[in-house]
Amino acid sequence: MRIQDLVRRDNGSQFERSPEVGVMFVSLEPVLSAAFDLDPELLEHGVPQCVFIASPATLLALLWTVAFGS
Repeated sequence: MRIQDLVRRDNGSQFERSPEVGVMFVSLEPVLSAAFDLDPELLEHGVPQCVFIASPATLLALLWTVAFGS
């Protein structure tokens, strides 16, 4: 599963100041929707491992939140 690959990479440890979460970007909304149809617990699988799954719309919302929270 791609989420496990992202957890193993541990990109956050490369930088002194980095977020404690990773974002798995899926560029097509229909693909993400189909993935959730196949595995309804997909989102809940990533969150405890600090990997959030983002579509274009949710990625933009996340980036705006980070920008205004900084």
